[in-house]
Amino acid sequence: MNETMTFLLARYGDYPHSKGLQHFTPESARAMQHHFNSLRSRMRRCFGGVPVYVGHPDDPAFAGQPGHIDTRAHGWVQALETTAEGLSVTVKWGETGLRLLANAHFKFFSPRWAMRKTAAGLLEPVRLISIGLTNNPNIPGETIANCLPQWPEDTGVPEGLRERLNLPPEVGWAQAYDRLDDLLAHGEADLQTQAEHFRRMAEDAETRCRELQEQLHALPTAANSGGMAPRSAGLARRRSPVQTPARLLHTVHCRMQETGESFANAWDNLKQSRPDLFEHSAV
Repeated sequence: MNETMTFLLARYGDYPHSKGLQHFTPESARAMQHHFNSLRSRMRRCFGGVPVYVGHPDDPAFAGQPGHIDTRAHGWVQALETTAEGLSVTVKWGETGLRLLANAHFKFFSPRWAMRKTAAGLLEPVRLISIGLTNNPNIPGETIANCLPQWPEDTGVPEGLRERLNLPPEVGWAQAYDRLDDLLAHGEADLQTQAEHFRRMAEDAETRCRELQEQLHALPTAANSGGMAPRSAGLARRRSPVQTPARLLHTVHCRMQETGESFANAWDNLKQSRPDLFEHSAV
């Protein structure tokens, strides 16, 4: 489905409102189009569009009520155009908006606009605030089904894609999209699990390095051995085949790469399988 869609949002006419009668004319549509394209309005929107919601969660009169809870924008109005029938808008849909359209959850578009009172006491729309997806519109416009492009379901999901997604032959694109969403969600969860695993490995390595540093600092030196040079020389000879901490750490990390063990587990298992490395180690 194309991400961009142009449709008739509202037809000209008079429509009841809780605050009075809405009088929507070509002049109103042109004023709304001019305001949308003005530099001031574009700057206030940070040069973005007007949001499309499910219902009207941005309207204090509806916010928090059933059908008006989702505050995410599922699309953004990119352009307004005055036509012979009414106000036409071009919307760029987000991923969630395309899914809502594909699943046919809603049938109509409902404009929310700012109004001013005219000399005749009528309410004239002057600025488009947002659009709501609804099944109970107050102002008639084009139905969603009439302005949708040709559905991919007409030709069906390709066999190769259906097999890779492990879907039965009768499913359509809406179910395929849902399956892809599930796969992406599981993929993100797996990545988070792996990230947590590596974080723990890094913490284990950092803890073990601190322990090794503390052990190295605790080793006797010539300065605190009471001047017993012959004994120090003999100790050095006895430790001639010394395995340095850096070399030992390298051996531990090699085991971690081969087995996937954490630092602590690799250390303990290596100590059991290769005690000779630790008997001649300087730590």
